[in-house]
Amino acid sequence: MPRLNRESLVSLGTKEIKVDEILKTIIYLPAHQVKSFFQEIGLSVPRELRMFVLRETLREKVIETRKSRLTLADELNYR
Repeated sequence: MPRLNRESLVSLGTKEIKVDEILKTIIYLPAHQVKSFFQEIGLSVPRELRMFVLRETLREKVIETRKSRLTLADELNYR
């Protein structure tokens, strides 16, 4: 199955809609509702993509934490 990007077209019924249009709607739905919908239709996201998104989401917070830890004594940083 080819990878989708924001410009890819997806067939929904008789219409062809860009993935970007779908994403603009999905972001306002509760996460549990989107998850259960994807599970019902049997759609899963590859692990590689899930890990990439998680890394990118947490990257800034991790960098901030590392910077703040540099000012602590070694003993406190260890804990």
